[in-house]
Amino acid sequence: MDALSAKDRLKMETARSIREDFLHQLAFHEVDTYTSLSKQLDMMKLILEYYDLCEKALDDGASIERLSALRSERLSDVLNMSGKRTLQSSIKR
Repeated sequence: MDALSAKDRLKMETARSIREDFLHQLAFHEVDTYTSLSKQLDMMKLILEYYDLCEKALDDGASIERLSALRSERLSDVLNMSGKRTLQSSIKR
């Protein structure tokens, strides 16, 4: 992925998030067995918001490596609806 531009790498990171954080569910896990439609919608909105905020941050000179690290560090908090503001403030740094 190092040969890709920063914006293309961001797209790949967002696609990975959709695959791993949104689509990947464990049918035998108590929490993953069922997710309400409203929570699914919120999850997808947050992933897309991550993309939009990171795209703006890239335009302002942020490092794709730093933004990719944020996905790993913060997205689980965001998907649990507790870290949305933390993600936004981290991306803006």
